[in-house]
Amino acid sequence: MPAALSRWPLSIFVWLVLVFLVVPVTTFLPMAFRSASFLEFPPTSFSLKWFEAYLNSPSGPARRSARR
Repeated sequence: MPAALSRWPLSIFVWLVLVFLVVPVTTFLPMAFRSASFLEFPPTSFSLKWFEAYLNSPSGPARRSARR
């Protein structure tokens, strides 16, 4: 069997893993900048409220750095 044919299963597997990892990130980004609690189309407004909620939460990065 030629070497190129034996690489096909590995290539397909690698592409499937990459898609599996990238798709959640690409769906998170539109949701992160919406003011709604769920994904809706068309978007009604632009907001940074989820980032503000995370940064001001007790588990946010400011609290973690203060504990060190």
